[in-house]
Amino acid sequence: MQRRSCAAMGWLAALVWALLLAAPARADTSGMQRMILAAGCYDLPPAASCDAAAFCLDQARAAPPAGSRLATAPAGFGKAVVKVNGGAPLSLQAALDRHLVSIEGLGEHLRLRLRNLTHDRIAICFTAPMVVMGNGETYTGDLPATYDRMVKLLAAPSAAAAAGSTADSVEAARARLQQRLWDVVNDADAKANEALSRQIFEGTLYAPPTSPPPVVMPNSARCADRMAAAVVCTGQ
Repeated sequence: MQRRSCAAMGWLAALVWALLLAAPARADTSGMQRMILAAGCYDLPPAASCDAAAFCLDQARAAPPAGSRLATAPAGFGKAVVKVNGGAPLSLQAALDRHLVSIEGLGEHLRLRLRNLTHDRIAICFTAPMVVMGNGETYTGDLPATYDRMVKLLAAPSAAAAAGSTADSVEAARARLQQRLWDVVNDADAKANEALSRQIFEGTLYAPPTSPPPVVMPNSARCADRMAAAVVCTGQ
């Protein structure tokens, strides 16, 4: 029987430990999936709420529980404009930070709840799909490679919806789209892990980091054009 030396086993253990230590840091303080909100506009009267179409990004993690808050909108991965009583446009992150609105989980993969926390009328327009994350989440390492692909998937019309099919068919189509979005992120993460392993073996693990993605500012002109088609929210 072939025996492995203690030295060889020690080398393998050290390699596994290095992989664990060097893996990209994914803050898991919220314990829930990152989400992406579909493009659309919402008109929120004082204290009103509205359910918005959304999809999860991390298949191995739980959907945002009912009542949980997703208060981080990483720059560069979406476009949104928030207006209070028709005033000057704000970024979504600014509105979240000022507690003008909240984005809440519903315990499922395909919806999030937008809530107006003020006594004023608030309009929110997502002119491009918007990534949102739970409090304390910081990991966006896979988004530069996946965001544009996810936007294309979300922009493609649903055949079931276009044909006016039953609600069950539309939900089935949304479930298939959700799986395709998961596949995009899973593929990017798998490639990142392969690259990490290669860096370890080639001794290039600690190369200087790449530049962060550019900050994309909200396009208030596009939002203004879309507000005529905004969903008027009446939920409490």
